[in-house]
Amino acid sequence: MKTFEVTTMYSTTPDCYLEADEYAEGGHVALSVWSESEGPFANLTVNLDSTKLYPKNFNFVDTNNFPQAIELIQRLGIGRPTDRCGYSGFCSYPLYEFDMDAIKAWTEGE
Repeated sequence: MKTFEVTTMYSTTPDCYLEADEYAEGGHVALSVWSESEGPFANLTVNLDSTKLYPKNFNFVDTNNFPQAIELIQRLGIGRPTDRCGYSGFCSYPLYEFDMDAIKAWTEGE
């Protein structure tokens, strides 16, 4: 796995890496960021009911709990935005098409 740096309004964490899995409900891509020194860092995706309308490599980005998610996705080159959003409560989440080969390069690459 390759590591990268994540900067939030609170700190900079230099030893982050990407974890890829799939959600139990629907099987869509589930992405999270972990830190080698601190453990779980943030979820990049959120599984909404409307996710089932799209192919498995599409999912909504959790900009509510991790505002840096879009910048990180762009920097890592793992996904591209669509023109759609999903909603839950008062939050809207942008729908992204994820590049599974690019994700694999970050999760399995050296």
